[in-house]
Amino acid sequence: MKSTVILKPLLKPLRRALINTLAPLTVTALLFSGLPAQSQEQVGQAIPSASPSGSETKQDENGDQNSDKNSDKSWEKLLPSAAPRSITIVVGTYQQRPFVFWEDEQTYGYSIDLWQDVASAMDVKTKFVEYDNVTELLNAIKTKKVDIGISGISITPAREGGEYDFSYPIYHSGLQLMIRRKRVNPLITIAQDLGGWQSALAVSRIVGLSILAGGLIWFLEHKKNQDFPTEILPGIGQGIWFAVVTLGTFGYGDVTPKTVPGRMIAVIWMAFSFFVLGDFISTMTAARQERIEGTTLADLQGAKIGAVANTSAYFYLRNEAVQLKDFPTFQNAVQSLREGDLAGVVGDYPTVKYLTLENKDFVLTGNLLNHESYGIITLDGNEILMEAIDREVLKLERSGRIEQLRLNWFGDEKS
Repeated sequence: MKSTVILKPLLKPLRRALINTLAPLTVTALLFSGLPAQSQEQVGQAIPSASPSGSETKQDENGDQNSDKNSDKSWEKLLPSAAPRSITIVVGTYQQRPFVFWEDEQTYGYSIDLWQDVASAMDVKTKFVEYDNVTELLNAIKTKKVDIGISGISITPAREGGEYDFSYPIYHSGLQLMIRRKRVNPLITIAQDLGGWQSALAVSRIVGLSILAGGLIWFLEHKKNQDFPTEILPGIGQGIWFAVVTLGTFGYGDVTPKTVPGRMIAVIWMAFSFFVLGDFISTMTAARQERIEGTTLADLQGAKIGAVANTSAYFYLRNEAVQLKDFPTFQNAVQSLREGDLAGVVGDYPTVKYLTLENKDFVLTGNLLNHESYGIITLDGNEILMEAIDREVLKLERSGRIEQLRLNWFGDEKS
């Protein structure tokens, strides 16, 4: 069984090449093996009108072969021009915003717009069938209730190497952790933006070392140097002033040590100041970065984290040190997070990002957990249908249409 799963992805390219070579002889049998009953009847009605010579390369009036045009029209071998749009592709989907929206019997979104472009180019009709989640959709594909599935479906090795086949990727993104937004005092937020307690400790170290260096300079200089008053407080204050301006490497020259011991301490302080400033800058940077990245999945070890069952997020969390709780739909997981039953929810970045823009109760935190591609899915064996879809998806990408759709639905932010 394991050897079959391993070899299956390797055999797919070979099988596709063989199908391209023998397509005129095998088109009917292969198409019937993959499409549901409704689509099979339609193909059966359409195929007889295609003559065997229809697969030959046509020539123009000058006798030159027009192979490019013929290759672009290869799908028409399945859809004769005498019966345009005679085949209906049954498309299964489930709501995953902004890939797919289901509202008032209307279906729209990034994936829907993309499929409409593909279907138009293939000159086929579309019948959408709604499912509650990806598990139901995959079962519908397996039982041939639908021809293809489309939404925000991750291309995974388990699916590709198993019973399913994917199109060329239609989107690239990854998984993201989402948590509830914490309600904190605005003053605390400002302090955190400035680096929090780490920055306060770094500043206190600078102040303490400056007082130490300034006091030592005053002690060595005040008896022989008029720049340093003999009174303790004014004298130490002058010494601290010297230490601070030296630390900042912008000494004014108004106060300088004149004794040999004082100058030796000044040189040591100048050299040491680079390390003091470096410590301060690195502490501020680290604190600021932590503030930007926020809570990570590693910070939530042992906590309850939600994900939709049988999704890539679900299988990702199974390998993490968290209490995984699965839900039938993304909406169920979000509701549980809202009620405080979960510490966070992991989902596809576009989906959780869209939710945080619509609902300020939630916030994204940390970086992408992984990188994934999304595609149109069908049952393994529908090579001819998938080849036609791949061809149109590649055309859309080359023409810039996919980028336009991405900007329309996801904005300028790169995934």
